[in-house]
Amino acid sequence: QDDLAAYSVTQRMANLPSAVGGGLSNRSTIWKTAVDVYFTVPWVDPDLDPSLPELRLRALRPLIGYGPDMFGYAYPLIGEATYTASGIARHGHNFIVHTAIELGLLGVLGYLGLTGALLLVLFRMLRAGKEGRAPVWFTLVAVGLTASVVGRVVEQIPGKAQVSDQMLTWMLAGVIVAMA
Repeated sequence: QDDLAAYSVTQRMANLPSAVGGGLSNRSTIWKTAVDVYFTVPWVDPDLDPSLPELRLRALRPLIGYGPDMFGYAYPLIGEATYTASGIARHGHNFIVHTAIELGLLGVLGYLGLTGALLLVLFRMLRAGKEGRAPVWFTLVAVGLTASVVGRVVEQIPGKAQVSDQMLTWMLAGVIVAMA
């Protein structure tokens, strides 16, 4: 039985490079198509489907986006709508790409500003700890929060933010603001 378990693990490890490559290839396709959607602002022709309204403020869409939860509707209007045999791309698999489609440049700048402000506050907390102006426990908590925020940012570059991810991020932000 140990040989079977070892074989199974070895077999799975051998298949890992192709699985990772496929995931990155799918994400690359999604990112390229999403960039096309962002810059060309496609929409369904209302003459062909009168049930859909005309897209208003088309020139402002790169600035304001399509709206919350609209990625899955805007993305298939350009290029390949599916990225796997069984799934339709409903997420950008990158927080900035996804936010750019849904909330536009203003939304991206808002999130980047929030992240920058949180990192600045954490930097000040860490500096206060280094200079001895804060208790040791406070400094240790600031170190943990800094690692968590940096980890969240890095994870969302190729990640797919779900409601639970967003909740954790907002809770971290709240703790940082409360500690400040």
